[in-house]
This record gives sequence, C-alpha cells and structure tokens, in this order.
Amino acid sequence: STKAAVDNNAIEQAFFTGIDSNGDDKISKEDFMTFITNTNEAKNLEGLRHMKFEQIDKDGDNYISSQDFHIFLKSTGDGEILHAVHDVAITAYTISRE
Repeated sequence: STKAAVDNNAIEQAFFTGIDSNGDDKISKEDFMTFITNTNEAKNLEGLRHMKFEQIDKDGDNYISSQDFHIFLKSTGDGEILHAVHDVAITAYTISRE
C-alpha cells in the first residue's frame, strides 16, 4: 500500500512542524492547545483529543521536543492517535508541496 511507503519519521516531522508555529523545534503548551482546539471539528482527527500534553512532555520542561514526540508515538498503543497524526501529516505534506 502507498501508506507504508510514507516514512514514519517524515510523518512525525510534518506533524511536528505543523504545530511548531514559530519553528524553534519545540512545541509549547500554548501551541499544542491551539492546535487541538483548531482541529476540534475534524471527525477524522478524533485521536488528537486522546493526546495529553503532559504525557508527551516526558522531561516535564513544558515543551514538547521532537524527541519527546518521537518517544510518545513509539510508545502509544492508541491507533486513533497514530491515524490522526498520519492524516494531519499527509495534509501538511501535501500543502507544503503545492
């Protein structure tokens, strides 16, 4: 399938970049909450509402680094989260290529 052809790291990166509004390679709680609120209406992104900032921010510095995010995605067993992250990333990837 074509989905498998998309590199998971590319998906993570696209998703992360989409939330990291100022491009400093970390996501503040404010960035995170804004993103979750903005995607609230999207039915296919239900999984995003399963993500909790505190769960992803492993080192507790009030920022999600790309490393924090990578570890979270590897360890979550929540298929809805993974599906939603994939959908957001594909959208972001498509938009950035236009």
